[in-house]
Amino acid sequence: MPQFAKLSDDDINLWDAVAIVGERKKHFRVKWAGMDPVTGEPWEDSWVQKHNVTPDLVETWRAGHTIRTPTGSDMAFVSIFTLT
Repeated sequence: MPQFAKLSDDDINLWDAVAIVGERKKHFRVKWAGMDPVTGEPWEDSWVQKHNVTPDLVETWRAGHTIRTPTGSDMAFVSIFTLT
């Protein structure tokens, strides 16, 4: 299975994630940070291909807890892009 690869445009393609909340054979279910500006509700969790999830978020999932940032918020990052 492909591994996450850091890219030069990650500042555009990385989305804030709170945690991985589920796992399937080829996907992780990701809980996203922030709110949908249209609905005012939290973003819906979604399934993301495993190779698009950063290693630190996966390690945290495997360890069974979320990452604590220096500001005190729970946060990690997930890369969302289409491989062609």
